[in-house]
Amino acid sequence: MAKNNGGRPKGYSEAQLHETLEALLSAGIAGADLTAQLVKRELVDRHGVSSSVDTRTLEKAIADGLEMLRIRREDRFIAEVDEADESPLRELAAHINRAIRITVGKSRARHREMLNAEIEEQRDHVAELVRSNAELHATVKEQVERLRALEEEKAAWEIERDTLKAGNQELDKECHGLRAQLELLERMGVRGTVEAV
Repeated sequence: MAKNNGGRPKGYSEAQLHETLEALLSAGIAGADLTAQLVKRELVDRHGVSSSVDTRTLEKAIADGLEMLRIRREDRFIAEVDEADESPLRELAAHINRAIRITVGKSRARHREMLNAEIEEQRDHVAELVRSNAELHATVKEQVERLRALEEEKAAWEIERDTLKAGNQELDKECHGLRAQLELLERMGVRGTVEAV
């Protein structure tokens, strides 16, 4: 009998829990609908476990079990990928990476041009107001504040740029994950060379 982290007997084994979860999922019950009470009842009926099973600890075990089943199901899908799929997968990852970088680059360039043009326009306008009349002091102050706001927006854009850069790094990690999956395929008997994306 398996024990939980607190040392109390769970009253069921991991294999029994997984078998019960698979049976319920196969019966058409969605994972989100697998309540601790439902799974407990099935464990009692199917495997004769004690009805004193703690549903609070069972909830965590159900979540872990569903995650493990999800990973197993995904591994079965990955096993369906053969050597002929390796090159298209690499090409797809490279295409996605390039498309995202192009989109981000266009957005940055457009935003920078717009900000720079508006900043220059506001600077020129402020300078003209200062030269034109001392009575326009209030308007000049307002325009200076607008300029400051634009410069802060530009600073915020630079922060956004860094965030986008971090997003690109996340994409690189995803590509790395794809390479890892391809390497898993090789370990599973599919032959081929994993090239850098």
